[in-house]
Amino acid sequence: MEIEEIILQLSNIQKKLEASIRDHYYNTQPVLTTGLLVNNKIVDLQLYLQDLLLIGAITQSSLLLSGSSGSGKTYLAELVLERLFGPAGFTRKNITPDMNEQDFMDIDFGAIKAGKRLKDALLADELFNRPSLIIDEANRAPPIIQNRLMQVLENNIDLKSKTFRAGKLLEDGSHYQWIILTLNLGAEYAGTSAIDRALKDRITIDIPIDNFPPTIDDQIRMIRAKSIRKPGPSSPEETGSKSPAGELVDVKGNLSEDVFEIYQHVEDVQLNLDAEALLLYLSFCSGCVKSPTRSKYGVTFSPTYCKEQQCKYARNPPLKDFCPFIFSPSNRVLRKVVLVAKGLYLVKQAVLFNRLLKKDEADAKAFLMQNPNREVGINEIIEIAPFILHSKIAMNRELVVNKFNGNTFLAIKHVLKVINGQLNKFMKEILPALVQEMRGESLNQKDTVVRKRLLEEDFHLEGLIKYVEKYLELGD
Repeated sequence: MEIEEIILQLSNIQKKLEASIRDHYYNTQPVLTTGLLVNNKIVDLQLYLQDLLLIGAITQSSLLLSGSSGSGKTYLAELVLERLFGPAGFTRKNITPDMNEQDFMDIDFGAIKAGKRLKDALLADELFNRPSLIIDEANRAPPIIQNRLMQVLENNIDLKSKTFRAGKLLEDGSHYQWIILTLNLGAEYAGTSAIDRALKDRITIDIPIDNFPPTIDDQIRMIRAKSIRKPGPSSPEETGSKSPAGELVDVKGNLSEDVFEIYQHVEDVQLNLDAEALLLYLSFCSGCVKSPTRSKYGVTFSPTYCKEQQCKYARNPPLKDFCPFIFSPSNRVLRKVVLVAKGLYLVKQAVLFNRLLKKDEADAKAFLMQNPNREVGINEIIEIAPFILHSKIAMNRELVVNKFNGNTFLAIKHVLKVINGQLNKFMKEILPALVQEMRGESLNQKDTVVRKRLLEEDFHLEGLIKYVEKYLELGD
């Protein structure tokens, strides 16, 4: 499936999803303001909450909607899932503090009557049969259920030594079940538990929905609305949605098959050099020149440690703005950033195609065919990374509280902005001379001085130089 075909198919999904959400969910606050180059001009684009959820769907990236009670988290999730998969294509599991592992199991009593052991009669709960699932109020889960949720998020569910894979079996042999979790923030909610860091690490996209409040126009529309539509999952008995074999049958009018097809081709999108460089830089952020192991994990690391070691990088810009305060994301998290950035790239292309299509069909088709070598760039990484990293990257609270009033999302955006500035310096002031050197050409004194100065400012750039020297293939 060519990238252009994916974009065309995705544009149809995006258009239909937007139309469904617009009339029932009153929040048109942009979550991303971005731009794409079209005919040598930057076209501004805005993406909304439903667009982020669409990115989650086409990449099968688990997604957390967190925020204050009454902010419409579950309602939005149900609207999106109903449009994408139909009422029989999703179900909802309400988490309670008294849950136990049996709440995720069914028993085949027919098998017991036939003489089988209880262990052999255990089945995964019906909720695992569907291509999508809402786990509501996840922070009400006791620790034993949080452990179970980790298995659910990894789609590797073990019930009494029996392993299940959830969701729909796709043509490529993978299983598809997209999971949305919701949780209410605030200490005033009784019966909640702290979310295990290991569980957070397994959730891919984390949307702090209170960061994107409804506009005044949204509030007026909500007040004037005659009624609020109540979507929701349907049971198999209500819809007749199960085949005799027990497999879910698609409900007429949903977009599930298109979502499944796109999901199987998202990884075909490639990253450009700038995007790879940013991800590598993030992976270097646990390095420490003052640590005996050259790693922040080799010592009791903190801003105080940097001061005690009289680290020049921690004293001077640009590294003083983030190096003493953060660690690298895990490799698993970085892989998630890559996947979701590919989804963002495709959704941006689809949104722009729909926008052009409203004005001129010829322009839309020309845009679709203008760039055969489509790649994810640094902008996609920077735009989507805060929605993944803000709850997963280890950050010192001093930075978050003192500079960003406790908002980790804004702190990560700041860190990425500083890193992007460093990468721009690398690309403009080091890379051209480095390529020249790799071709056997001598450097002038100015290039040598510039490289030395930048390396004295930022030791992470040494890793990028090694990356270029080892992996960059020079053209003739």
